[in-house]
Amino acid sequence: MVFDVARFARRQPMLWSACVALAVTAGCGKSSPPAESAMPPVSTDSTSAQQTPPPAPAPLQDPQPMVAADPDDTQKTLQGLNRALMGWMIRNHRHPKTFEEFAGSANFQIPDPPAGKKYTLNARGFIILVSN
Repeated sequence: MVFDVARFARRQPMLWSACVALAVTAGCGKSSPPAESAMPPVSTDSTSAQQTPPPAPAPLQDPQPMVAADPDDTQKTLQGLNRALMGWMIRNHRHPKTFEEFAGSANFQIPDPPAGKKYTLNARGFIILVSN
């Protein structure tokens, strides 16, 4: 037996409207931050005014893409390169015109293709291997 929401709503309109009202109002409240954490404690001694602020956290750097370490596993290498290509497109807000454009600005070492093959972009924009 499949649960039919429309049939249930026709039979129990008051219960249905109460459930909808409860769901709508449940997430509407704002929570106020605790008063203690809203303002830092005020110190009156002069040494606290001379203290240096804590150092800023180091800026986030783009993680290096994971490309397969095994050169014989071309499928994993292509998957890793295509993941890196997606990240490149997100950062640059466009598709590269050629594989060489991607490789020149990828910020990591592109693994060598298998003998007699080369990397290129197909019509859909993915990296594939083709014969030289």
